[in-house]
Amino acid sequence: MPRFVILLILGAATALAAESATKPMSLADCRAEVFRANRDFRTVRLALERARWAKEGAATEVFAPVLTTNYTAYSGDGDRGTAKAALTAKTLGFEVTPYVQLGLAPDGRTQPAGTTAAQASTAVGVTLSRKLFAISEHLKQRLPLTRADRDLFLAANQLVLQARALELRISQAFLAVQRSAARLAVRERRVIDAKEFLTTVKGRVEHGLAAPLDALNAEIGLNQAEADRLDEQAVLLDARQDLNNQMGRPPAATLDITPEPLDPPAEPPVDSDVGRVLAGNEDLGSQGRSLEVLEVELKVARDRLAPDVTAAATLESRATGPSYGSAQDAYDEVALLSVTWTLPLDGWQAERSAIHQLETQLQTAGIRLAQSKADLEAKLRSAARSIDRLRTGVTLAEQRLAAERARLTATLARYDAGAVDNLEVTRAKQAVDTAEISLVETRISLVLAGAGYTAQLPLRPTALAEGSAAKDPDQGR
Repeated sequence: MPRFVILLILGAATALAAESATKPMSLADCRAEVFRANRDFRTVRLALERARWAKEGAATEVFAPVLTTNYTAYSGDGDRGTAKAALTAKTLGFEVTPYVQLGLAPDGRTQPAGTTAAQASTAVGVTLSRKLFAISEHLKQRLPLTRADRDLFLAANQLVLQARALELRISQAFLAVQRSAARLAVRERRVIDAKEFLTTVKGRVEHGLAAPLDALNAEIGLNQAEADRLDEQAVLLDARQDLNNQMGRPPAATLDITPEPLDPPAEPPVDSDVGRVLAGNEDLGSQGRSLEVLEVELKVARDRLAPDVTAAATLESRATGPSYGSAQDAYDEVALLSVTWTLPLDGWQAERSAIHQLETQLQTAGIRLAQSKADLEAKLRSAARSIDRLRTGVTLAEQRLAAERARLTATLARYDAGAVDNLEVTRAKQAVDTAEISLVETRISLVLAGAGYTAQLPLRPTALAEGSAAKDPDQGR
């Protein structure tokens, strides 16, 4: 490849990289970046993945049968042994165990345990058992899956809550940069105006149209304007650093933004939204699911106070003979019934203590859920009131800015007529700057109030929409 072609490609790549590094970012760009690189969000995603795998393991634990095999060797009047294979499955509170048992002799022939003659024995049967007084035994069998299902539900809800909180935080950080940039622009204009005004005043002093004190006042005004600009520059740098940090970028990375339009939010239908929040809020849903699992655990725990009586019925078919499969085998059908009663000697003190703990935990969870509902409703209504207050505040700030500009015009006219000194002009200009900054602040606060209100609604964040999941930047490292 010719050398000039290589240089051309390298030059183009460098230019594209530079353009990418300095390209202004919109709020949507920042959101996409934060969901791609934010470490907290990636951690919550991994927690959801772990919960999915845990549910698969719990389902296997609950539904998959367990195979048990054993072999027992005997010595004495002729060496012999017994082999048994059993498959145990649990369902609907019952335990079902089909099994096969063989008596094996050293020469390969089957032989039953407990006989001295060389005989073979084969037994095939099934055992069905259940705790007679444990009415919630089926819930106990499914409890690992019930807990894993709850954990998965909580992890999924936590991901949604985290995504919604991140959207609000990135909006706040982005608008903080936009607010600081707007304030700095006002301060920059103030410095330029103060310099021009100082030049004008000095000319008036030289021609005897103003006292030397006016020039001194103008210099003080310029000094104050430059100090205000310096403060705003520091605030802007801090805001950019915070936004970079939110997106997982180096704090000192170059960052320019495309300002968002400061359109006021619509008046929220707070009464209907309260119903939506109470019915669909993810945190309330997680608390409700945890409360349901506690109720299941309490039912299972109460079963432990009932008599621990287990009944087992077995149907078995036996075949005995001189060798396995011999024509002389004798067949026998056997039905067995066993009852086991287990009695703790501490008077169920441990079980009663566990039940009291669960009852207290259940009451606490109910109180917390009721309080969370009240807090969510209060927070939503407070956010709605903030929107109404700030909407009025924007109107008042616009009126104040118009009034301050009119007063500045009148003050300049009086200054030209010699009715006031330049100190009054400086104060009037500072009042205009303050009113303009106040208007920007109020508008941004109104937009943020709307974003905060929306963040409380059970809406699916854009970052979790289908197809919007970004690749983990650390994947494959």
